[in-house]
Amino acid sequence: MAQGTEAAQELVLTTLFGEGTMVGLGRSGKEIEDAGYERRPLKATVPTMLRDTGYMAVGNSLELRYGPWASDAPGALTDWLIFSGDGELLAQGDLTPAYQPTRGQEVVLRPRRLILALK
Repeated sequence: MAQGTEAAQELVLTTLFGEGTMVGLGRSGKEIEDAGYERRPLKATVPTMLRDTGYMAVGNSLELRYGPWASDAPGALTDWLIFSGDGELLAQGDLTPAYQPTRGQEVVLRPRRLILALK
């Protein structure tokens, strides 16, 4: 299998997760719905080679705040979802631990909580 150079990996990450990219939350791969919820813009870190892995990665450089929730979530939030500026799903991953927000609560993802890597 072919593998891109570090320069190619950096270009792909910078292009894919650049301006206009949004981060959402979901449950079982589907985006959640709540009157207090909306996707947040992703400000990605500079692509960095992860030590001894061959993976180039970016993360969220800023805190992402969701809410406050208008009502209790009907189930745990288990996924993060990355969308293009056109609303296309680009990537998703597990929220560990999962969140179960109640009315009035916020969900906060700290910087570098999401890591997106290419090899």
